[in-house]
Amino acid sequence: LNCISSQKDKDYFYTDLKCMNIFYCIDSKNKKHYFLGDIGSMRKDDDNEYQSTYPPPEYRYNYPDHEKNGFIEFENREQMDKVLSWQIAMLLLELMDSAILNENFLYNQSRIDPRPDPPTTEILKKESLLTYDKSILEFLKNYLFDNEKDTPKIEVNDINSKREYLRRNRPTLKQTIKHLEKIKKILERTLLHKTNKM
Repeated sequence: LNCISSQKDKDYFYTDLKCMNIFYCIDSKNKKHYFLGDIGSMRKDDDNEYQSTYPPPEYRYNYPDHEKNGFIEFENREQMDKVLSWQIAMLLLELMDSAILNENFLYNQSRIDPRPDPPTTEILKKESLLTYDKSILEFLKNYLFDNEKDTPKIEVNDINSKREYLRRNRPTLKQTIKHLEKIKKILERTLLHKTNKM
């Protein structure tokens, strides 16, 4: 988290956060040092876009003539900040159940339906996720559309309105880090224990 937030302040935006892109080494004092790999996503391509394996739903085929998938075009720094926040939430979901992540959030998932409805909080009712502490699931709810609570807050119940709602209300990076700090001990007790077994 420190690495991501510090790079943001230097105008570098890492948009492809996932387990495969996180590395670590252990020094002579048995201390772990973490690094981000595949840093090509920190550079914009010729179309002024950043690559992402798990882009937020509102950025998948977000533009009428957009033929590329898995790429994000930002309009301002606020959007960048919120996408970094989303990436952290997806990393957490990947640690919990990578199959759910790939079924619902993988960049090419929308090839079947170019403009699918954004994933909802119903995902969190999956059996594999119910084994985790409720505070972790409550954290993930901030990044998903809640049909019961959120639908009354939008004027028109359609895909575009849902996506725009998520874009406006997505937590910032600062808020995300603050939320994670509150459940830090729970995360250490559950997820870190799981990763140590892998």
